[in-house]
Amino acid sequence: MMLSRERFRQSFQERRSSAKAQATRQNNLIRCAAAFALFLCAGRSLVKASDMTDRRADPPVSSTAVSTGYKRYQGICSHCHGPDGVGSTFAPSLVDRTIAYPDFRDAVLQGRARGAFVMPGYANDPNVAPYIDAIYAYLKARREGLGRGRPPH
Repeated sequence: MMLSRERFRQSFQERRSSAKAQATRQNNLIRCAAAFALFLCAGRSLVKASDMTDRRADPPVSSTAVSTGYKRYQGICSHCHGPDGVGSTFAPSLVDRTIAYPDFRDAVLQGRARGAFVMPGYANDPNVAPYIDAIYAYLKARREGLGRGRPPH
């Protein structure tokens, strides 16, 4: 009888220490994620000078650019800004108001932090940085009346 009670106590202590270890791992993971988010927000110095050229003119809006921008937007941006740029509960609409191209480019490359809302910068993301013009062309076309969903070729 004593032996089984001792085994029960030992098993209970092992489970409790295992739960504590799991909670510690989860806390560490949360801390790492928060540190990584801060790193992304502070990563302004990681952008190459060639990527920071002052481009004041809007990129051309062609059907190819709009189609490419749609694909890239859906793959990366729609997770936060919603399908077709209409916004979500934690990211603003990108089609309700006009965003100047230099401001858009800066926000995408460098990221933004406003209150509790944080958008990471994508300057080093090969799926975003080379396609900023196309993404902007797609959002501009949406602002100017392009319907929701996949644009026609």
